[in-house]
Amino acid sequence: MGRVNQDPADAEHGLQPDDLAAPDATDPAMPDMPRDGERTRGRYVRYRDGEPAGLEERFALGEISPGVVRVRSVVVLRAPVGRLECDVRYEVGLVRLQVRWTGTGAGAVRDATADYTCADGVVSGRRVVDGVKHPRRSLAGTLDPGCLLTQGLLVTRGRAGVDLVVPDTSDPTDPGSFLSPLTLRAIATLIGERDVDVDGVARHGLEHRWEAEGVGPVVVVDRGGVLLHQRIESPDAVHEARLVDVTGPWPRPLDWPV
Repeated sequence: MGRVNQDPADAEHGLQPDDLAAPDATDPAMPDMPRDGERTRGRYVRYRDGEPAGLEERFALGEISPGVVRVRSVVVLRAPVGRLECDVRYEVGLVRLQVRWTGTGAGAVRDATADYTCADGVVSGRRVVDGVKHPRRSLAGTLDPGCLLTQGLLVTRGRAGVDLVVPDTSDPTDPGSFLSPLTLRAIATLIGERDVDVDGVARHGLEHRWEAEGVGPVVVVDRGGVLLHQRIESPDAVHEARLVDVTGPWPRPLDWPV
């Protein structure tokens, strides 16, 4: 994997690029995944107007016991400086999510965790933000872990519309809402077919508009449920996320036990 370019703010706070972005765990609730041929590792890179935006999302996944698939992702934010880790476990009838945030930027939440479960169409979650324990909340819907790798599964299954519950990571400076459950109604509309280059290989996918609460990114998802490309147009810029490399077995989210 390539290194993440160091931001001056990282150096100011004593953070090193590899410490921030390495997909290995530091939280006992998110133990390290073995580095072997049975595990898949990969990386999404974000772009702004066609140029790298200095943000990567790295993931690792594999079956950790019969019928249980684990997905772990790490993304580093630059404004404010912080590290967001998501650990998802899929088994028949149950999805479990652990989220861990460590922030060091000015005004940012310093430490936050959340755990969510989804079973029988109900998402239940609780969070602890800078030492404040918030009560558990339960909402009807499908859990959206917020990872790029897991988006393709939701898009593929959302063509008739789906009610999503996702941990709110939109504002790491707001402890009142950070990691609280956010509900969205989303629907995927098929546009066509398109190939996407992933590490020099053309990967064929279906192109959708994935609309939720007035935001309609165009996404390309392969037939196994992997998000290959995401494009969001805003008034000031075009934002993209691209799957750039994968090592190990090619993932097939549609085969996960959910």
